[in-house]
Amino acid sequence: PPLPHTPGVAASRPIGPADHVVPHLGSPTFALYPDEEIVPGLIRVGLSLIDRTCTVLDAEPLDLDVRVHEARKSMKKTRALFRMLRPSIGEVAFARENETVRDAGRVLSEARDAAVLVMVFDAVGVLARPAAPAIRASLVELAAEKSGAVTSATIEGVIDSLGDTRERFGAWPVPLVYGHDGFDLISPGLRRVYRRGRRRMTHAIATGTAEAFHQWRKPAKHLFYQLEILQFGWASGAPVLVQSARELAEVLGEEHDLAVLHDTIDTLGAGSEGMRSTVRSQIADRRRQVQAVACELGDSLFAAPPRDFIARLGGLWAASRDHGTAG
Repeated sequence: PPLPHTPGVAASRPIGPADHVVPHLGSPTFALYPDEEIVPGLIRVGLSLIDRTCTVLDAEPLDLDVRVHEARKSMKKTRALFRMLRPSIGEVAFARENETVRDAGRVLSEARDAAVLVMVFDAVGVLARPAAPAIRASLVELAAEKSGAVTSATIEGVIDSLGDTRERFGAWPVPLVYGHDGFDLISPGLRRVYRRGRRRMTHAIATGTAEAFHQWRKPAKHLFYQLEILQFGWASGAPVLVQSARELAEVLGEEHDLAVLHDTIDTLGAGSEGMRSTVRSQIADRRRQVQAVACELGDSLFAAPPRDFIARLGGLWAASRDHGTAG
């Protein structure tokens, strides 16, 4: 089947159940405002992201899977913001808070990852094959087991941990002395993530392994979230760049999900060996399609050397500030 179309803007996205509880992660609430100074703006965004995580986790009327999914997205965007500020705040502060948020996300990750496997299995389109329902039933059972392990105490522990990070983040030693437009505060962190993404793309294309694509996915997603945080503080040209990064992050996410599904089917052992082999073959075909799309998107997004890419971002930033569209 063809790859799913990625909506170009947040406005085209269907309303989800969590949107009635917290703003969508791509909304201006979680990005710099056009007239906002960079230091207080990034602090506000970070605090807003942590608040969103805690609010959605505590929203008991929502399905647990929705709460965990939305919370994990917020935490990933929070960590991307930390990485953007990493060279400016120092390794000690970065490592402490990044690890705190990362570990909080891991507590919830197994439940979400297991639920995703059911959706990915359905999307691959093998349900019409004999014995496929048995494989799907085993995936559903796994998802229920992992979801049941996330208790109220688990969620309270995550919220408490993030509360400590929130308190420290508001007092982070972000330098208040920077260039006339503030871009030099964030450009080293952006360059570091972009450079890593470019190198890992080269390795993934050369080897084609699931692990290599997984390692490429991490900086690609960080870059997308960082660009999304900055997009409303830029002049024209930023939306196209953000959309390119979004599409790559989503395609690499699908590749990772397919790879995990491929391995999980063998681990669960449901259905006959012949049926599992057929399903694995179909998953492998889909992965090849997805990898080809990822490579094409990556060649475009990571075409420029890091210095040139950062210069492009700096030009967008300076144009916005010079024209008074940002503080």
